[in-house]
Amino acid sequence: MEKHRVVITLRGIDYVLRTDRSEEQTVRIATFLDRRMRDMAKMTHASEEMVSVLTSLTICEELMRMEAENTEMHREIDMLKKQLREAEARMELPKDDELE
Repeated sequence: MEKHRVVITLRGIDYVLRTDRSEEQTVRIATFLDRRMRDMAKMTHASEEMVSVLTSLTICEELMRMEAENTEMHREIDMLKKQLREAEARMELPKDDELE
C-alpha cells in the first residue's frame, strides 16, 4: 500500500506522518493518544516529555494485560473444546444404519 502524509495533533503540536494507514484510522489513533496524554497531564502536572513517557508506559501496561487476558481466554476456549469433544465421544450417538 502506498504511503501518504497525514497531519495529526498531539497536545497542540502538529506532526506530519508518512503512513500506509488511512487518514481516518491515523487520526482516530492520534485522537485517542492525545486524550490519554491530556488526562495524564492533568493527573501528574508533569513536563511534556514525562507526560509522553508516562502515557506510553500506561498504554503498554494495558496492552500487556489485555494480551495476557486474551491468552488466558484462548486457553479456556481450547479446554472447553476438548471437554466438548470428550463428551461427544462418550455419548457415541448411533449411526443411521444402527437405528434400523
